[in-house]
Amino acid sequence: MKKTILFSLMLVLALGLFSCKGKEKEKNSEQNKSTSESTSQGSLEFDESYANYGVEFVYNGLHYCIINHNSVVLFYHESHQSLSGYLVIPSTVTYNDATYYVVCIDDEAFSGCESLTSVTIPNSVKVIDAEAFQYCYSLSSITLADGITNLDASAFDNTHYYNNEANWENGVLYIGNYLVATREISHCSIKKRTKYIASYAFMGNNMLRSVTIPNSVTSIGEGAFEDCSSLTSVTIPNSVTEIGKGAFSGCDGLTSPVYNDHVFAYMPKFYSGAYTIPSGIKQISNGAFSRCNNLTSVTIPNSVTSIGVAAFLDCTGLTSVTIPNSVTSIEHDAFSGCSSLTSVSVPSRTEIDTPAFPEHTKIIRQ
Repeated sequence: MKKTILFSLMLVLALGLFSCKGKEKEKNSEQNKSTSESTSQGSLEFDESYANYGVEFVYNGLHYCIINHNSVVLFYHESHQSLSGYLVIPSTVTYNDATYYVVCIDDEAFSGCESLTSVTIPNSVKVIDAEAFQYCYSLSSITLADGITNLDASAFDNTHYYNNEANWENGVLYIGNYLVATREISHCSIKKRTKYIASYAFMGNNMLRSVTIPNSVTSIGEGAFEDCSSLTSVTIPNSVTEIGKGAFSGCDGLTSPVYNDHVFAYMPKFYSGAYTIPSGIKQISNGAFSRCNNLTSVTIPNSVTSIGVAAFLDCTGLTSVTIPNSVTSIEHDAFSGCSSLTSVSVPSRTEIDTPAFPEHTKIIRQ
């Protein structure tokens, strides 16, 4: 099955924490959006101005695509199906005397490699995308370095490791320091030393009522608790500095805002009226206030430095927002769909990743 590389900016604009979905997929209906010359999200950057951008090449039997001057994505190729035994993903590869870091294992890159038994992934890899090793039925040993910042919960579905009951702990699957996937459980006390909760790890678990997150966790992936409608209690420890878009979307049982000392993660959709974000918060995470239709005004404290992707998406009742001088970046679609927001003052030092506001909104630089 031949896959086609289509590196469009929708890859990084899509839904918050970067997903390197470089292949043609039905998941993303915005595949034809134009790209800017250089775009970054999280730890990865796509730079179309680089001369070798988009060049595909083979290195030691694996297929790569160049995304900037020092980075490549490892992507699907049918020849990968013949891989067997022990696989070590290299941290760097060489093309035309230039060295590139391997930063992403693309979706389905090794899907269906039924004879693969072991894989080691280096610290250079930041993203392991959806279904990357799905249906690798013999894959029983997985070694992940600590560099991963975005891991999809489906990456290792239906591997030997996934299907081995001995690897599940109270309905939770871990690989090293990563919480990868969960089953239908009513409470989860995430084990200590866990650093990352995978994207969509708890998604759709309607039984989940409470979760305890240890202070070892530093990052919560996109949609990690999406549609956990019975979830009524969660405390984000101050160790967490990154929360992906929609991490708590659809958690209608949460009646209070979710945040820690650094990141504002979630505002219940039924909130009505004005709101002042607590002082000390540094980041408004992706999608934190999205579709809070009855939110009328928001005051952002001088501690906030970044407003995430779709942070206030479709807040149709929002008429006023105060953006302080501390804010250095406003990500794309941060206020898209805020139909009642007619004007907003933005500090001159603040970088705006367009489109961040509705077309009718007058932006006053100050």
